[in-house]
Order: sequence, then C-alpha cells, then structure tokens
Amino acid sequence: MRILVVEDEPELLSAVAQSLREEGYAVDEAVDGVSGLFKAQSWEYDAIVLDLMLPGLNGWELLERLRKTRRIPVLILSARDTVEDRVDGLDLGADDYLVKPFELAELHARLRSLIRRAANQPTARITVAGAEVDLKARTLKFAGRPVELTAREFAIVELLALRRGEVVTRTQIYDLVGNAIAFNNEGGRVEVRLFSDEEDAVLTVRDNVIGIPARDCPKIFQRFFRVDKSRTRAVGGTGLGLAICKTFVEAHRGTIDFESTEGAGTTFRARLPRANLGIKRTSPAAANRD
Repeated sequence: MRILVVEDEPELLSAVAQSLREEGYAVDEAVDGVSGLFKAQSWEYDAIVLDLMLPGLNGWELLERLRKTRRIPVLILSARDTVEDRVDGLDLGADDYLVKPFELAELHARLRSLIRRAANQPTARITVAGAEVDLKARTLKFAGRPVELTAREFAIVELLALRRGEVVTRTQIYDLVGNAIAFNNEGGRVEVRLFSDEEDAVLTVRDNVIGIPARDCPKIFQRFFRVDKSRTRAVGGTGLGLAICKTFVEAHRGTIDFESTEGAGTTFRARLPRANLGIKRTSPAAANRD
C-alpha cells in the first residue's frame, strides 16, 4: 500500500510519514501543493493525506484539480476546524476530514477505512483461500494458525487481500527484491531487470552473495519454509513471501523459477503473459516511431 502525505510542517510530516511506514505502508512526501499535485497525478496511491494551508498551491486548489482526473481517496488533515471548513473540504471531493491536533491511531484507522471503502471491502476481516486477514488487528491466520509477519509482509498480504482478482505486479517485485536484499551480505549487489518479449513480461532479480543450498532448492516455494532459520531470525521473515509470489504468478498463468549456487548467489525469473497484464503488442515499426 502506498500513501502520499502532503504537509508543509516538517516535524509533523516526519512523524506522520514514519508512523505510516511502521504500519507497513510505502510513503511518499510532499512539502507544498505544487509538488503534491504533481506526485498525485503522476503515480498510483492508495490514499492521500492532505494539509490545507500549503505554500504554492493550497489544499483546496490541489483537491479541486486532482478530482478532475483522479479518484484517489483523500483525507484532509488540518487545523481549520469550523463546520464550514469541513463542509467545503468534503464538498470539493475529500473522503474524510481530521482536525489537528489528532492521535496517530485515529489517523491510521481512518486511512484503513478509506482504503477498504475504495476496495469495496466493508469489514476489517477478509477470508480468502484459507487465509484470514484482520486489517484492524493487522494479523494473519492460515488454516486457523497464527502467522507472524513483519510490517512489510503484512502490507503485501493486505494489498493482495483487498485487490484479490486483480493484477498486482508490484507485490511480486516487493517479494523478490525484499528477499534478495534481506539475505544479502554487506557489500553484496542486487540487480533487478524488467523487460518484455513477444509473449511475456519478464522480471529477473539477482544477488551475488549467499545462494541457496542444493538440499533446500526443492522446498523454496513452500509456505513457511525458511532457508536459513538463524539468518531469517536476524532479518525477519516467515517463509511466506516466495509462496505468495508463486501463487500470484501462477494465478495469472505465469511461471517462476530460479537458479542458485551456494556461496555465489541466486537469480529468480518470473514470466507473466502480456495478454493477462493488459499489455498490447507493439509492432517493430510502431516501436521505431517512438
């Protein structure tokens, strides 16, 4: 889940952004209305936290312009506390209005509610494929068994649960790249390549340090399997990331495989049919014109 926070007060911006990152969200920041509008129109966000009294372009103007092109959930965060201010903000297209000062827990709860509403998910509990996801408690049970997750891992599960049935390619990237970084040593290198051929979109992620022992290779995509339990305890992880990634890829009729040499590194390669991602083929002649 990715959230944009537009706030010109540095300490408050830092506090809000950090609290959301600790909840597992990816957070972008903007300190004025102009840069906030640019980011909101240029990238995909699950929600926007918007101050009103901004330099360059105030929050009302930003919201009015944004609503001409985008339907991203917006929560106004402002010290302006009159009924008229709240009515104006909501009438311009805001989805919620929270008055400063506020509690971070309430901000988090309101954002969760906005994101659920946007995904047509009325309750905080989602059950899918044997997994029970509690968005309020931020917990996961699989087949009735509690599963411990880091904030980043829960954010991936939350994203998949809320967008079940949709193509969510960034989750695949988070899982593969996150694993490569977590299990790499200091001074190691992680290379990411994303390209397409005639039939597929192809993602490769390669690291050059640890590698996977041959005995563990057949079990690498199993749920809850961890290659090096002592190493995993140090960096976090439950053994769910690659299993989720494989499930996602196969749900979209793709394939995922890997090559690994212990002590030398690992390369994961995922292929997704272009047609399932809604990517149209481009003829060589058309490509040459671009």
